[in-house]
Amino acid sequence: MSLRALVPLLAGLAACAPKVSEPTDTAGGADGGSSDGADGTDGTDGTDGTDGTDGTDGTDGTDGADGGGGGGQLYVNEIMPANSSTYADESGAFPDWIELYNSGTADLSLAGFTITDDLAEPGKHALDGSLTVPAGGFLVLFADDDVDQGPNHLGFKLSADGESVGVYNADGDPLDRVEFGTMVDDLSAARVTDGGDEWEITAEPTPGASNGG
Repeated sequence: MSLRALVPLLAGLAACAPKVSEPTDTAGGADGGSSDGADGTDGTDGTDGTDGTDGTDGTDGTDGADGGGGGGQLYVNEIMPANSSTYADESGAFPDWIELYNSGTADLSLAGFTITDDLAEPGKHALDGSLTVPAGGFLVLFADDDVDQGPNHLGFKLSADGESVGVYNADGDPLDRVEFGTMVDDLSAARVTDGGDEWEITAEPTPGASNGG
């Protein structure tokens, strides 16, 4: 399809742009990690010197580092619910897919995390503990209801008629939740900038890579 032909098509799809609800800011919910580390213990005052001069006070301990998320957050960054020829999985098939983005400065293990296409059932699919989203990087999950193909394959499919996607941490806190409308084959719904609030329907999907901006 030519770019000129796509212009009216994309304009007609504007109403399909996903509606994004803010994740709940609970312990570990915003940064995808555990609670912040404990503050360091203050150093002990030095012992008085033998010549009557006071010893030097001990240095205060350093504050503990943030838990696993490196100060970032896990996002549903791009979705393609009608993948007919754009991005193939390991077997050469073209399943629906969801891209996650980790805005943090530390790799994020998805052990204990869940993902769903039904916000009323947040624990619908438990993500495999071997999955990691690299710091500042991406992970593509195939929504094909075929978990036997590997840890990055989910136990549900997406609907091109529109539905929801939510991802939750090990405590069950929602990290990101997205609702999208009817989608056309091989178009994706993507954040304009990685982790940003603005979405677009695009004929140039970037699974596993930055959306740009």
